[in-house]
Amino acid sequence: MELFSTRLALRPWVDADAPALFELARDPLVGTAAGWPPHTSEEQSLDILRNVLQGPEQYAITLRESGELIGAIGLLTGDACDYLDADDEYSVGYWIGVPYWGQGFAAEALQRLINHARDSLGARAIYADHFLDNTQSHRVMEKCGLSPVRTQTTDVLYPAGKRDVLIMRRLLVPHIERNDMNHPMKQLPERAIDEQEARDILRMGEYCVVATVDEDGHPYATPLSYVLDGDSLLIHTGIAGGQKTDNWKRDPRVCVTVAMDMEPVYVKENGEPGFFTTRYASVIATGTVRRVVEPACARRALAQFCLKYCPEHRDKIGDAIEWELPATAVWAIDLEHISGKAGRRIPNGKGAVNPH
Repeated sequence: MELFSTRLALRPWVDADAPALFELARDPLVGTAAGWPPHTSEEQSLDILRNVLQGPEQYAITLRESGELIGAIGLLTGDACDYLDADDEYSVGYWIGVPYWGQGFAAEALQRLINHARDSLGARAIYADHFLDNTQSHRVMEKCGLSPVRTQTTDVLYPAGKRDVLIMRRLLVPHIERNDMNHPMKQLPERAIDEQEARDILRMGEYCVVATVDEDGHPYATPLSYVLDGDSLLIHTGIAGGQKTDNWKRDPRVCVTVAMDMEPVYVKENGEPGFFTTRYASVIATGTVRRVVEPACARRALAQFCLKYCPEHRDKIGDAIEWELPATAVWAIDLEHISGKAGRRIPNGKGAVNPH
């Protein structure tokens, strides 16, 4: 099975990955952070690949466009992890090669695997752990919704001995079938639209409303400008953030609504009493938020905003971006589920609109 996100493809390992695996895993910075010694030869990498990495639910992390290997990620369950208590709990481990640090790849891969564990494996909880001094992994896990549970002393291979680790956990909402999740309210079949039309609405919509939940469980919704970029919605905030950013840093799951073509109308048919209704087209989408940290990607996103909202000033875009970028944070909402409906037609194709 292959799993895809915006920039990554998670796929099973093959023997031909051994040379690339060795080039990444020979760096002591990688193994030290994970508690295993650096690889010393391609032969050793191939042996580890065959005996460890080709196990169930173990994936090579690759760049989606080029296929380049950048790291590893996988799930463990049952006796393979000593702090799991139930069959529907999983522990995740991952590492990213040093040349690819600082670009958000770890969080993107982790979130994709969490979604897979929930949707395909029925996972009710995801665990992960990191050494207490590994603040980089802590931030990645926090970004993906994991929270500290406890510290535990464990045996590690490299350097050999005992070290304290922080165990983190995210409880998962049970998977809901697509139709139930995307259509929480009953709607008439003739008002449902297909996914392509829903994406067209996302592409053409002017603003979206992003709904989060604060630390006390209260809903919090914010209208934002956005652009559609592939399977993601790009948004931006001030670098200091605020309530909405605090909410999605703690729990990256969000719900997004876009509505357009809103028009109240009065319909009167065949001498029957008239009624008021609304023409509309709307989309509800769910997904997870991640920070766009690579400067080139952030600049590209801001350029898309400028072209969408102020195309007449395209000649000023470059200077404006350089001026605003230091004070701006760009975020991507990676879309997981999309549904839409529209009430654009007068019932039965008849009737008249009373403009008054």
